[in-house]
Amino acid sequence: MTAKEQLRQLSTLNQRIDQRIKLIRHYMDQAEKMGGALSQIGHVSGTKEQSPMERWVDKAIDLANDISGEIEALRAERRLICGIVEQMPNARHKQVLELRYFAPVTPTWEQIAEQMGLDVRWVYRLHGEALLEYEKIGA
Repeated sequence: MTAKEQLRQLSTLNQRIDQRIKLIRHYMDQAEKMGGALSQIGHVSGTKEQSPMERWVDKAIDLANDISGEIEALRAERRLICGIVEQMPNARHKQVLELRYFAPVTPTWEQIAEQMGLDVRWVYRLHGEALLEYEKIGA
C-alpha cells in the first residue's frame, strides 16, 4: 500500500464508523418509540416472541459489537500513521499531511495553501516530498 493510500484509508474508516454509529442511534430511537407505544397498549403475557422494542435494541447491540473491531482497526491505523508523521523531521511536510488527511472533511488544495500561506503549486510539491518522506520512514 502506498503512503497516499494508507493516509486516505483514515477517511474511509472514519466514514464507515460514522455511518454505523448513526444506524445504532436509529435503532435505539426506534426502540424508544416502540417502547412508548407498547407501554400504552400493555404487554401480552405468555408470549415468547420478542417485542418490537426488543428487536430494535438487539439490532443496535449487534451492530455496536460489529463496529468495535472496526473502531479498533481505525485506532491502530491512526496510531501507526500518526507515529510515522511525528517522526518526520520537516515541519512543513508534517503540516501538509495533517491538513490534507487528518481533517474531518478533506480540504481543497487551495484551502491548504491558504492556511499554510503558500502558493498551491508549492503545496503540491511539498505534498509529493512529504509522501516520499513518509514512505521512507514507514518502510
